[in-house]
Amino acid sequence: MGFLAAAAQSYLTDLQRATLPIDWFDRALKEYLLPLCQGARGPLSRAGDDFRLADYLEQHGKRTRQGSRPPDGFWAAALRDDVTGGDAAAMARAAYRRDRREIAHRLALEAAVRGDRAGLATFAAMVEEDEGRDEASPYLELAAENGDTRSQLVLGHRCEDSGDYDAAEAWYSLADDGANPHALVGLASVHARQGRYEVADELYQTALTNGGAREVEYQARDLAKRDEHDEALRLAEESFRHGNREALTGLAWRYTGPDLPRAFAVMRRAMALGFDDAITEMVILATTANDPALVRRYCDLAIESGHPNAQRVAGHVLARSGDERRGAALLWRAFNGGLHWSLFELAELRERQGRVRAARRLYRRLTSVGQVFALVRLAVSYEQAGDQSTAEHLASTYARLEHLGPKDSGWRWVAEARYQRGDHAGAKRLLERIASAGDTHALVTMAGWAIKTGDRPEAEAAVNRAIDSGAPGAKKLLLQLRQSSE
Repeated sequence: MGFLAAAAQSYLTDLQRATLPIDWFDRALKEYLLPLCQGARGPLSRAGDDFRLADYLEQHGKRTRQGSRPPDGFWAAALRDDVTGGDAAAMARAAYRRDRREIAHRLALEAAVRGDRAGLATFAAMVEEDEGRDEASPYLELAAENGDTRSQLVLGHRCEDSGDYDAAEAWYSLADDGANPHALVGLASVHARQGRYEVADELYQTALTNGGAREVEYQARDLAKRDEHDEALRLAEESFRHGNREALTGLAWRYTGPDLPRAFAVMRRAMALGFDDAITEMVILATTANDPALVRRYCDLAIESGHPNAQRVAGHVLARSGDERRGAALLWRAFNGGLHWSLFELAELRERQGRVRAARRLYRRLTSVGQVFALVRLAVSYEQAGDQSTAEHLASTYARLEHLGPKDSGWRWVAEARYQRGDHAGAKRLLERIASAGDTHALVTMAGWAIKTGDRPEAEAAVNRAIDSGAPGAKKLLLQLRQSSE
């Protein structure tokens, strides 16, 4: 209760705080717990030793206060003893997203003192993204020392990369419970680097039997970077045999550029082991070389294979390279083979050709086979043509059919198309509407638009509003704005 009382006081004026009766908080709780008229539930209800806000008030708050930055006292209240480590870490992350760095760091350290692990690790990741590894390292180490397995693995990997194998082994050993594939592969890597290959192989096998096929694949990729190609291929094949169908694909993509022949050799090995989509990957690999004949050869092989996905990729590649008629035919064949989303690529081709009606027919065909996202693409098409009412009707239909929240409703696609069409005011009104429904990313989009226009006051106001909402991506815009003024 101490946090709630202290946080509540931060919203009062000095005069209001000075005149509060001693028992003000207890009286307030009793009043808010009382039922409303005709027995309706009050603003608060008990949940064990805690209180829960009524759903209607929580929803109202999300709509009306999601862009409001809490006062200093609100954050300081979270330093009280009755706040758990997990809650302190959550508050630290919320403060950091709102550019309240000083109090965020204080809260994170308090979370560490109270034994939080996972939340502290997440905070460390946020700091590293914004301020770099050095600033984040103390929090990562605190999380690791408190027993956060992921942090121990990250530190183990970094020590290994720097050549400090003793420290790497120590961190991996802390994370190792006998069955953690990440820790087992890390330990295997350290042993292999020091020539203890039999020990390493035993650890790799233990990791594979404990569901670590993906982790072994990642190790194969790392070995490829270190020019240990035979061992990389061996581990990738082991990963493949243990159910990771993409193991050899992942390794092959390490060998693009000058090593492209080795990439094709890996994919041919995948084909020999029964990987049906190997030819699809080889078509894509061929596009990385400046060799049209190589691309055509692998597209022909994809066509002959009869695999719908290979035909889809070949159709996309051929259409992009200028052979639009053949590409379109292949996309239709892929659709008839069961890959419905191939028509999205065909519709995009028709739009590039200026054949808007043909593209719309394809989007409608997609909706008839259950691909309801086609409604969003249809909405964008009508918006680009200036038909706002049809565009909004389609976006509303999509939201209703998918039962999605405002962040996934497709409205931002329509708003972006409206903005690109030149109706900036109309686009902003649309984003304001979905922002009021809780889509904080809409605020980030508007802030980005404001920065592009070069209107400094408008940009600062928009970015600060996005920051205050705690929207992901807002801090990057703030950094961009600050750099533009230097």
